[in-house]
Amino acid sequence: MFLFFSTIVCLINTEVERHYTFQGSVLDVFLHIRIENDGKTLINKYNISFLPDEIGHLGIFYAFNNAKMTRNSSKSLKTVKNEKGVNIYLKSPLKPKESTNLFIYYTFNSYCKFIRSYIFLNQPIGLLLSIPYTLLSDYPTKKCTTAISGIEKSQIINVTQSKTNQITESGLFYSSISSEAYERYELEFYTRDPLVRIKELNTEVTLSLWGRKRIMNSIVLLNDGPKLLGEFNRVDFNEKTPCHIYSFPLVLQDETINIWANDESGRLSQHLEKQGNTLSIPLRGPVLSGWKSTFNFGWIGFQSLFCGDNYSILDQPLLKTIPSVIDNFSVQYIFPELTNVVNIKTSVYSSISVYRKQVNLDWKGRTIVNISFGSLTTFDIPNIEITYQIPHVAKALKPLFISFLLLCLFFTIISYRQIFTSKFKTD
Repeated sequence: MFLFFSTIVCLINTEVERHYTFQGSVLDVFLHIRIENDGKTLINKYNISFLPDEIGHLGIFYAFNNAKMTRNSSKSLKTVKNEKGVNIYLKSPLKPKESTNLFIYYTFNSYCKFIRSYIFLNQPIGLLLSIPYTLLSDYPTKKCTTAISGIEKSQIINVTQSKTNQITESGLFYSSISSEAYERYELEFYTRDPLVRIKELNTEVTLSLWGRKRIMNSIVLLNDGPKLLGEFNRVDFNEKTPCHIYSFPLVLQDETINIWANDESGRLSQHLEKQGNTLSIPLRGPVLSGWKSTFNFGWIGFQSLFCGDNYSILDQPLLKTIPSVIDNFSVQYIFPELTNVVNIKTSVYSSISVYRKQVNLDWKGRTIVNISFGSLTTFDIPNIEITYQIPHVAKALKPLFISFLLLCLFFTIISYRQIFTSKFKTD
């Protein structure tokens, strides 16, 4: 107990910068904390606390010593979540009178509360953003500044009054002290944009022996706004109607062909064409607040690298799209027959399983790799690297086997025709 107390007293937050960015159903948070060891012992971890209602919305959490790495989750310091917050283990122990920088990046999923639990057509969504007035920490804080962006001045309905408030066209800014940690800073505002939430996203990648791969995606898309009330028809709805999803944009890789999309009623479009690397998939109809849509889409792409005797996939299966929370995301890789998977790396925490499955005319089955991720956002693009080997005999064995079957079928037909012809002549 004494050791824990002494650790708390030794650390000081000399300067804290908080930056909240509202992006639909995702609230991005970036912290820059300058910490100092004011004691006489080495310190190897730092604790950041959250309020009880924040813990339930906490998504990914990364910590770094370098600001340039905040999007590279594979370089994150070791973090361990607990009931009240997250423990961050420093790269090297902090010596007495030394100081260091911590750059922390995390997200809150569906954090803002609805001002009203229902809306009518052509009505924007009212939201309440409530955050701790200053950094909630076990250590004394000398100075803390907070910036909130993604909310324009014209959208603000009401805000907590403060002597340091600075409201601009693109957001607001204020400073605080540590004694105000358990007070709330509340901001009421409205948005005309939809609160997009992807309930489920399943991706299947089938690799071939000839350098191509087939990608198939199944998605359940939800407009996670308040319940829509009232009666309306197509005449009442137009492009200026707020809080609706009319299409699903994607940023594709450079080399993609044969793009398609369909839903339960059939094809969503006869021709899907990219504009640069951007593709917009038209939905069957507008997805209004509280509604959801299920559809599939896919394309043909090309595999990545070949190094010596090993093949290597450098893949980003989760594509850039509109800001949203992803509740469940999984990707399945189906490799050619006789493939041996050597190594699998992911930049985001995931659950990996590898097994074999018989497909079509396979002898020993194909290697299947399933990778499941927890709660993500569309900003957390996971990098997947899979190294695998294909025996040279496997590249020729199956084509030869299929050719042999076709030859057998051909000679069977020829023999049957000869027997039938000779019998006819005899009669």
